[in-house]
Amino acid sequence: MRVGLKLVHQGLILAAVPLGFQLFFIGVLYHALYTAEIDFQRAEHAKEMIAHTDLVPKLIKADNVFWVYRLTNNERLRQEYDTNVRAIKSDITALDGLIGDDPRQRKELERIKHTVGRMITVIETERKAMNPADQEQRFRYSTRFRDMGTRLSWEIEELIGRYRKVEAPDQRQFRQRLKDILLVVVVANILIAIGLALAFNKSTLQRLKVLISNTKRFGLGQPLLPMLEGGDELAELDKFFHEMAADVESANRMKREFTAMITHDIRTPLTSMQGLLNLISRGAYGDQLLPKSRSGLEAVDQELQRLIKLINDLLDVERLESGKMAMHFDLVPIAYVLEQSFQAVRGMADLKKIAIEIADSDLHIFADGDRLVQVLVNLLANAIRFSPEGGKIAVTVTDADGWLEVRVIDQGPGIPNEARQRIFDRFKQAAQAKESKRTGAGLGLAICKDIVEAHRGTIGVDSEVGKGSQFWFRIPTGEQEAPPSPNHGK
Repeated sequence: MRVGLKLVHQGLILAAVPLGFQLFFIGVLYHALYTAEIDFQRAEHAKEMIAHTDLVPKLIKADNVFWVYRLTNNERLRQEYDTNVRAIKSDITALDGLIGDDPRQRKELERIKHTVGRMITVIETERKAMNPADQEQRFRYSTRFRDMGTRLSWEIEELIGRYRKVEAPDQRQFRQRLKDILLVVVVANILIAIGLALAFNKSTLQRLKVLISNTKRFGLGQPLLPMLEGGDELAELDKFFHEMAADVESANRMKREFTAMITHDIRTPLTSMQGLLNLISRGAYGDQLLPKSRSGLEAVDQELQRLIKLINDLLDVERLESGKMAMHFDLVPIAYVLEQSFQAVRGMADLKKIAIEIADSDLHIFADGDRLVQVLVNLLANAIRFSPEGGKIAVTVTDADGWLEVRVIDQGPGIPNEARQRIFDRFKQAAQAKESKRTGAGLGLAICKDIVEAHRGTIGVDSEVGKGSQFWFRIPTGEQEAPPSPNHGK
C-alpha cells in the first residue's frame, strides 16, 4: 500500500479482501449446517412417528386388564383400562399431527384408526359379554383379537416402514467435516492476514507508531519527533498534534506565569495589608480610632480574608488539577482532625452563638490529616454560615466495614434537590449561597470533593428544604485500601 493512499482506501482494501473470503467460507459452512439440520429433523420426525406406533402391545395390555376387571370387578383395574385407552387415542392424535397433509399416509392412518376402534369396541362388548366358563367362546375371541392385532401391525408397518429406514446423520462424520472446513478457513485467514499485515505495516503501522510515540512524549513533557511526510490523514493528524502541543505548552506557560503572579504579586501584598490592619486594630499605631473607623477596618479585614481565601482556593484547584498538591498519608487519629477543625471555626461559631457538638472517637485512619481538616473546616464553615443565630451543629463519626463516615448536621434552610446535583462542581453555588452577603467563588466544596476522592472516598449531601442539611464524606480506614493517589503527592 502506498503512503499517499488515503486511509479510507486502505481500510476498504483491508476490509474487502478478507470479507470476500469470509463470505465464501460462511456460505460453505452454512450449506453444511443446513443440510445436517434437515437430516436431523427428518431423523427426529421418524423417531417421533415410531414412538407413537406401539399400539398393538397397548391394546393387548388393555384387553388383559379389562378381562381381569371383568373377573374381579376391581374398580382400580377399570381406571387402569381407561388410562390405557386414552394413551392409545393420544398416540393416534399425535400421529395425525405428524403425518401432515400426505394423502397416502392419511389414508393409512384412517385404516389404523378404524382397526383400533374395532378392537376397542370388541373389548368393551364381546369381552364384557363373554362367559368366563365358556372355553370355546374364549378361544374364538382370542383368535379374532389376535387376527385384528396382526392386521393392525401390518397397517402400522405400511405407515412407518419408510421411517424405519431413516437414520440420523453420523455426528462423528459431521463434526469431522466441520473441522475440515474450519481448518481451511483458519489457514486461509492466517495467510490473508499475514499478507495484509505486511502491506499495512509497511505503509501505515510504522507511521502510526510515530504518532503513538509523540503522544507518550507529550505526556512525559519530552520533545516530539519530526512531523510525518505525506498527504494522508496520518500526516495531517501529526501536523495538528504538533500544533496542539505547541498551543498547550503556551497555555501551560501562561498558567504558570498567572499562578506565580497570583502567589507573589497578589497574595503577598494582601497578606501584608491584612497584617497591617490587625496591627492598627490592636492599637499598635495609637489608640485614637473612632468606633466608625474601627468598624470600617473590620469590614476591610473581612474582605481581605475573603480575597485571600479565594486566591488560596484557586491555587489549590490548580495544584489538584496538575497533580502537584502534596498528599502525605499516615495513620492519623480522627480525634485530631475533629479538634483541629473545631478550633479553626470556633471564633466564627461564637459570633453567631452557634453550639458545635463533636462526637468522640478513638479511631485511627490512614489519610492526610491536614487535608481532612481542610475538608471538615470547609463543611463546618458552610454550616455556620447558613445556620440561624443560636442554632446547633452536630458532627458525627461512624465506622463500618472498613469505611469512616463523617457527617456535619446543621439546622439551616436546606438545599433544593436541583441544587444538590451541582454544588460540588467548581464555581457552582446553591441559591442560598448566592443570596448570602458573604458570597464565595463556589470552589470550597469542589476542593473538598477532590481531596476526598484523592483518598478514594466519596462526598455528598442529604438535605430537605426547611429541615437543614447533612454534608458527609466516606473514606477507607485501612492503609491497604487507601494508598496515595497516583495524581497526588508528586
